[in-house]
Amino acid sequence: MKKIFFLGAVFLVGCASNPYSEFYRANENSIQNSIYLGEVKIIQSNDQNLDINNMLKKGYIIIGSSNFSAYQTNKNIDELITQAKKIGAEIVLFSSNFIRTETLNVTSVMPTTNVTYIGNTPITSYNSNIVNIPVNKNRNNYVATFLKKSSSRIGILAQDIPDNERLKRQKNKGSKVMIIVDDSPAFNADILVGDIIEEINGITINNTNTAVEIFKDLDVKQFNLKLERNGMIVNKVITLIE
Repeated sequence: MKKIFFLGAVFLVGCASNPYSEFYRANENSIQNSIYLGEVKIIQSNDQNLDINNMLKKGYIIIGSSNFSAYQTNKNIDELITQAKKIGAEIVLFSSNFIRTETLNVTSVMPTTNVTYIGNTPITSYNSNIVNIPVNKNRNNYVATFLKKSSSRIGILAQDIPDNERLKRQKNKGSKVMIIVDDSPAFNADILVGDIIEEINGITINNTNTAVEIFKDLDVKQFNLKLERNGMIVNKVITLIE
């Protein structure tokens, strides 16, 4: 699993294109699907990291994310749904936070009339003046995380072991379990977050990529995991769901 960090927002003054598409960043570890034709569920999120973790435990994976700053508009949700369907997302975690109110000068053409008299006869002439009208607009920061249901039958999301943990273990090899999907085969086998996967069916796991490739090629109903848990070796048998 690759963690996603929202490091900063891109600022937009005004944009005719869809900002959720323009500033979309795909998750490099996720296969980008074709257009999604179902109903997209938008979930208002007050804590993206917490909500992402909960969705991962429900068996969803991150397709990608969008992060930008723009003026508030009524079409924002429509643009969000359009992008979600385009990339195959079933659920979107959506956050919108007020940044500040900005005053813009909007140029407007104001008609003017002028009446003059020739003798007793009024003559009306028409003209126009260009004026700047101050308009207040709210600028918001928008964050959208796009998710879809995972096709994994096992229920483990893992990442490479951090350097400090390698030093503590005095080992480089292995893959660290970060998420266990609820009610999955891994959940039922009591695989725990923090376990280090050392072997799958006797094959040594060098890193997370090794584990992913082995899991993809598994064509059995059961397989064995050799784990390190709190410095102890634990062996588990995982039975896949038909």
